[in-house]
Amino acid sequence: MRPLNGATLRSRAVPGALNRIPGVPPSRSLAVGSSSSAIATVQLLLPTFPWCTTRRSPTVAPRLEMNLTKTKTMTNNSWKRRSRSRRREVEKYIYLDKLISFNENSNLLEIERRVQLTWNKYWLLKEIFKSNMTIDIKTQVVNSSLLPCLTYGCQTWNFTTKAANKISTCQRGLERSKHVSL
Repeated sequence: MRPLNGATLRSRAVPGALNRIPGVPPSRSLAVGSSSSAIATVQLLLPTFPWCTTRRSPTVAPRLEMNLTKTKTMTNNSWKRRSRSRRREVEKYIYLDKLISFNENSNLLEIERRVQLTWNKYWLLKEIFKSNMTIDIKTQVVNSSLLPCLTYGCQTWNFTTKAANKISTCQRGLERSKHVSL
């Protein structure tokens, strides 16, 4: 587990790992070793950082505020702690238009999601594809708006045969839909 600091607040548990938070005096610092206590520890230590506050105060100018109702936590631990806190524990979430998950099939889920988003975008542009425009213009529309939607984030994908089949099936479907050759 890497030490917590202002830029990286991690809640992933590493068994037996106890780290002190840098920049905080040892008397104010707590050891963080489990994901269940990480959020509580961060909430406790937020007022000690000069750039962060958890509540509005007339004496302190508002800086960074954590909205705990919008905060989501995700853990790879199968045991879930039931608590009355306002935070939500999720299995997966979308960050920067990429599906984040600890699921073994997250790669295929992300590719299926990208294929669905591409077809949704295709149907938004259906007037272009139903018009009497030339095939060259339709090809440019596909290459400039649909293929980037399909391949966004592909640098992080694990390319298996099944994944490649899903991508090529979508591409062939786009080509077939209005006789557009890529």
